[in-house]
Amino acid sequence: MAQILVVDDDPSLRHLLDVLLSATGHQIVEAGSAVEALKFLREHTPDLIIVDVTLPDLDGISLVSRVKNVVRLKTVPVVVISGGSPDLETHAKFVGAEAFLKKPITNKALRETVGVILSKQGVVLPGKSVLTTLEDATPQLRDSLPDEERFRELWCNRKSREALLRSLKNRGWGEEQLERLREWSGAGDRVDLFDLIGHLGYGWPLLKRSERATACMNRLWDHPHADICYYLLHVYTQKGLEAMQPLDILDTPEAKDRGLGGSDKVLAKVGGLKAYLQLLDSLEDQLYSATPTPLGES
Repeated sequence: MAQILVVDDDPSLRHLLDVLLSATGHQIVEAGSAVEALKFLREHTPDLIIVDVTLPDLDGISLVSRVKNVVRLKTVPVVVISGGSPDLETHAKFVGAEAFLKKPITNKALRETVGVILSKQGVVLPGKSVLTTLEDATPQLRDSLPDEERFRELWCNRKSREALLRSLKNRGWGEEQLERLREWSGAGDRVDLFDLIGHLGYGWPLLKRSERATACMNRLWDHPHADICYYLLHVYTQKGLEAMQPLDILDTPEAKDRGLGGSDKVLAKVGGLKAYLQLLDSLEDQLYSATPTPLGES
């Protein structure tokens, strides 16, 4: 969990950044002016500063320049946000800003920018401990997990898996920290976070999403809505569990090429929205109906 100072005179934008960044496990400190930010920085050293160019008392570029002239704060990365010209970006980087974001800020651009910057510092956990290798991080993750049998029980139910992720987040292992472990492990985006946690925490084999999907398909060949299930599993293989949830994935050209006919026809076929949501839940249960056998066991 990183501490991020957000400096902007617009309360709505500060709130937006707070919501987006705290969702990934970070602690957000807000400042509505440069003076307020400097007051905070006299006593604190955040992990990252995000500052708007336009402030009521001192422009953001000048604030960055002041921050970078303080020895204690010189290495703190800064992201400048503005709706201005490319010249502003050049000026911001000249005075020491690591990145520049143009308004309107998207969730994807914000998270990617913050993730890249913080990854250079390693994984930041509560207490300001910084982990820079998978070997350092794995024991810390294990200490935040339940015993293996309890983890197996939690694994097999969607709500309990989500509760597990919330518990890890409360212990400092937010989405960004877990994604950093994924990157260090070399698993890439082919593996679910649940499989990665099982692998690092208990030595379970690291199954790819494609392997889970194939095993699930083999059990669904006689399902009355196998065509829908197969398409949803294809989406899961390509993009993960969350990508299966939006209803509009049934309206993509690929879905129509598979003969599904769009969301209206799919809902009519399965018996309505409630039945479709139940189908999604059932499919996810099928995906995680079995846990891998730990390495070394038969």
